[in-house]
Amino acid sequence: MIGGPKAPIDRGSVQIQPAEAPIGIARRKKRKMNKKYAELLKDPRWQKKRLEIFQRENFECEWCGSKDNPLTVHHDYYRYGKTPWEYPDTSLHCLCEECHGIVTKWKKEIKKHTEELLIDNLTQLLGYIVGLKLSNYPDESFDVYDYEMAQGVGDCFQMTADQVLYAKHLNKGQIDGWMLVYVRKQPKARRKNGKSAS
Repeated sequence: MIGGPKAPIDRGSVQIQPAEAPIGIARRKKRKMNKKYAELLKDPRWQKKRLEIFQRENFECEWCGSKDNPLTVHHDYYRYGKTPWEYPDTSLHCLCEECHGIVTKWKKEIKKHTEELLIDNLTQLLGYIVGLKLSNYPDESFDVYDYEMAQGVGDCFQMTADQVLYAKHLNKGQIDGWMLVYVRKQPKARRKNGKSAS
């Protein structure tokens, strides 16, 4: 019967009614998570951290400088199981609601376009992302999987892929921001194809 009620979906011992099909379940889980997150934002530990971030920025949006628009604290990233106040201050930003909306929109756009990339472009993009992270957090270290990833890292540090691979060699198989800066500052005469010319 078209447009009429559908039979329940049998999933072993659990029957899922059509209204509870996977999309409905995902929506309910998201609402439940959002409700839990909203409760966490009322926690005194978050309120204290939030106030500290606002005070650090003199109650001013870090991007547009507004003191008149309502402010919010933006998390650079989220990790499963972490509460809002467990993130380092360096990953928390005081933004007005308008700028926060722009950042959120950009993150969604990045995710959308990343999902549409060809497999061949993924390691180069990963390298670029790692390069951006190392430029902000130079003490962290990463492995470079292949030449394309080295190209991505190199794009961030204005280096060639060979220079990035040389930095990896000098750093015993990993790269960090400090080693990349060190290799980038070396005179070109001392390098040949990413190796020291001795």
